[in-house]
Amino acid sequence: MDKRLPALIDLMGASKVRFFFTPDGILVVRGHLDLRGSGISLLPDRLVVAGSLLLTGCPLGELPAMLSVGEVLDLKDTSITVLPPGLTVWGPLFLENTPLSTLPAGLKVNGYLNICGTAITHLPPDLQLSGPLLLDAQRIRSPLAWRRVTLPACQPGEGEEWCAAGEEIQLIIFSVRLAGEIKISAGGFYGSPAALARSGIGAPLLPAAQDCLRELTGRKATASS
Repeated sequence: MDKRLPALIDLMGASKVRFFFTPDGILVVRGHLDLRGSGISLLPDRLVVAGSLLLTGCPLGELPAMLSVGEVLDLKDTSITVLPPGLTVWGPLFLENTPLSTLPAGLKVNGYLNICGTAITHLPPDLQLSGPLLLDAQRIRSPLAWRRVTLPACQPGEGEEWCAAGEEIQLIIFSVRLAGEIKISAGGFYGSPAALARSGIGAPLLPAAQDCLRELTGRKATASS
């Protein structure tokens, strides 16, 4: 038996988490596995979690090989330095405030990917992402183009009870190339250039987004000439 199993099984038993082993020894958790605050530092290889796997604040230095998570994988505030090969995440992946410096090739995330507060500077060209990407644009060198936009100070309108009057808001607008496709993030919008054209967003977000798009496409044209 994997020496990492007993501690995890004890925790699941105490929390009444349903699980089973397949004939070839894969541990399958039927629902969510919430290990926040548990102090667990190791997980067994060949672990499948049908729901979410929540590990915020756990003293984990690594994840098991071939980990599969059916919904959210939350690694915030852990000591994870590398993601394992074969990682499958069928929902959002939260990596903020970890010392992670790279993302593995072939990573596929069916939801949000949050890499704010990490040491990541490059995005793998084959990264597949179906949801919004949250990042520190100033830190990412490729493949990304970004602009900082300052929104005018808010003025309370008639009938409004509260407004942060006099406070300017700064937003980061960016375009990024992922798995051969360009995605644009502008305020509450995240999607393709075609979707941007249909979105109806106005100035100053739209001009900034268009500038980012031109810069990113221009780089590709220069590289291929």
